[in-house]
Amino acid sequence: MVGVGLVAAGCVADEALTPPASLGSTPKPKTSPASSEVKGGFGPTGAPASSSASTTPPPVSLTLYPTSLTLYVPSPGGAQDLYVAEAVLRPGVTGLATSSLVWQSSNSGVALVDASGRVQARRAGSATVTVSYQSFLATASVTVLEKGRLSVSATNLPSGAHLAADVYGQDGRKLWSGDPLVDLSELGNLTVEARALDAGGSLLGVGRWEGLTLVPNETTPLSLPLNVPTISSVKNGAAGAMVSVTGVGFQNWSSWRYGAWQAYAPPLTASVEGQEASVVPISDSRLEVRLPGGLAGSPATRQLALSVGGVTVSAPFKLVGALAIQPPLLTMSVGASHSFGAIAYDTEGHPVSGVALGWGVLGSSDFGAPVVGEMDDGGTFWASRAGTATVVVRQGLSFATASVTVQ
Repeated sequence: MVGVGLVAAGCVADEALTPPASLGSTPKPKTSPASSEVKGGFGPTGAPASSSASTTPPPVSLTLYPTSLTLYVPSPGGAQDLYVAEAVLRPGVTGLATSSLVWQSSNSGVALVDASGRVQARRAGSATVTVSYQSFLATASVTVLEKGRLSVSATNLPSGAHLAADVYGQDGRKLWSGDPLVDLSELGNLTVEARALDAGGSLLGVGRWEGLTLVPNETTPLSLPLNVPTISSVKNGAAGAMVSVTGVGFQNWSSWRYGAWQAYAPPLTASVEGQEASVVPISDSRLEVRLPGGLAGSPATRQLALSVGGVTVSAPFKLVGALAIQPPLLTMSVGASHSFGAIAYDTEGHPVSGVALGWGVLGSSDFGAPVVGEMDDGGTFWASRAGTATVVVRQGLSFATASVTVQ
C-alpha cells in the first residue's frame, strides 16, 4: 500500500513540472478599456448610464423692433398721405412661431395694431403696442401727431415779385416765416399773411386770412388777393403846399376773417426824404399830402414816400421854388375882368407844370383899403369900383403878386 501511494504522488508531481503542449505560451493579463470608450455601464450615482444624451427645450426670447414709432394722423378724405400714417413692427422671436403671437394696443383710438404687427394711426396721442406669447412679451411706444401742408398763392402777384408767407398760431405765436409751401404741426385757427416781395426783398403787397384750418396729412391750398398800393402821380409843389397824389390801394383794403371778407383802412403815413408829411385820405385812389415846410434848394426832383399798411411806395415830383404872375401890372376899367396867368419854377429855375395854384386879392381886411374887385379860383379878376388892388397867387410857402389899378 505504501508503494501505491508513492507512485501516485510521483505521477502528480511529474504532471505539474511538465506543462501540456496544447496550452502554448503564458496569456497576458486583461486591462480595462479607456473611459472614452465606455459604452453603457453605471453613472456616477451608481445608476445605469443612458445610451443617448437627454433632450432640453430650446430657450424662448421675444423682442420688438423698433421700440418707438412716430406716425401721423391719416388723411380723412382717403387721399394719398403725405406723411407716414402706418408702419409694421417686427418681432424678434426664438423658440416659437410668429403665428402664436398676440398683439395689443393700449389705446386703439390712437393707434390700431393687427395680427401681423401693422400699426395704423387714428388720432393724435400716444399708445403702447404689446406683443406677447404666454408669459413673454415686448413693447413699443407709438406717438401719433397731426401734420398738414399749406400752399399759399396770390391772385394778383405783381410782375417780377415772389411770394412769402407768415403763419401764426391761435395764440399769436409765429409758426413760420418764409416759403409759401410749408409743413405745419399746428392745424387749427391759423392766421396767414402773404407778402409779395421784389428781387431786393422790399414789400410790394400783403394779404391776410384769419381762422384757417388745415386738413391732416393733405395739402391745403390758399389763394389770397393781395392789397397792393401804387402811386400813379404826384403833383409838383412848393414847401408847405398841399399836393394831390393819385393811385390805387390807399384806403379800401380787405382781409378774410372767419368766413367773410372785411374791408378796412390801413395805417397811412407820408414823408419826403425823411421829413414827415401830413396825409389827408380822400378816397382809395386819391390823397392830399402837405409837403414839409423845410424843403428848399437843389435838387429840384424829390421823392414822396407813402407807407400804406406797411407797404412803402414812392414817386417823384418837382419842388417849386418860385412863382411869377403875368402881367405884374394892370390898369382896368370898372366892370371889366382879366384872367391872370402864373408860371411856377422849380428850385433850379426851370418852369414846371402841374402845379395847383391858389388865387386871391388883398382887400380892406389886409390894408384898410376898400375892395375894388373880386378874384375867382382860376385867376380871373373882376373890377367893381375904382381904386387899387393886389392880386396874389400862392403855392405853399411860395407866392407872387401883381398890382391892379381900377379906373
